[in-house]
Amino acid sequence: GLEQLQTLNLRLNSNITDAGLIHLRRMSVLTELNLSHTRVRGSGLAQLSALQDLRTLNISFTRIEDSSLSPSSFPPRLQHLDLTETGLSCDDLDAAMQNSLQESHPDLHCDCATYEPYDPHDEPGLCELEDYAELDAQDPFMPGGSSQQLEDTLSSLFSRVQPQVLNLSNQRLYDIGLAHLRDRTELRKLDLSRTQVTD
Repeated sequence: GLEQLQTLNLRLNSNITDAGLIHLRRMSVLTELNLSHTRVRGSGLAQLSALQDLRTLNISFTRIEDSSLSPSSFPPRLQHLDLTETGLSCDDLDAAMQNSLQESHPDLHCDCATYEPYDPHDEPGLCELEDYAELDAQDPFMPGGSSQQLEDTLSSLFSRVQPQVLNLSNQRLYDIGLAHLRDRTELRKLDLSRTQVTD
C-alpha cells in the first residue's frame, strides 16, 4: 500500500480526527506530515511516536490541547513542530514540558508565531510532468468534474505510469477512490488536502 510515502498532506480535510491517526503508524518512512486545519485535537498524537523518521509535523490551525502534548507523543527524530494558531503558544507550554522536550528532542524547533500557507505549486517540479514522475490533479490534462471521472482518470493513468508524487488536493475524492492508490508502492509524496477522505 502506501507504506513507502515520505510526505503526506491532509491539510484542510475536516474528516481527519485523532481516531484516524492510528492508520499512519504503518507509514514507517514518513518524514513530513501536515495535519493543519483538521479536526485533530491531540489525543491521537501518541500514534505518531511510531513514525521513527518523521522530521516535520504541522498541526497548525487545530485545537490541540496542552494536556495532549508530551515528549513521548512525538517521534524521536522530530525537528520541526508547527503549532501556529492552535490556541497554544510556545509560552503556553509549561517550563517542565519545554525542558522535557529540549532533553528528548534537542533539535526540535517549535513554530508558534509565523504561518506560511502551503501551496503545492511552490514545490519544485510539482507541476512539471517530466516522465510522469509527478502528477498534479490541478494540471489541465486532469479532468474536473465528478469523483467517478477522477477515479477513472487515476485508474487509466496508473495503468501507464508510476508517479512518485501525486497531488489530488481540491478534488472530489472519497474513501472509495483511494482503492486506486492501495498498490502504489512507488508513491513518496501524496497531497489529499481539501478532499473528502475520512479516517
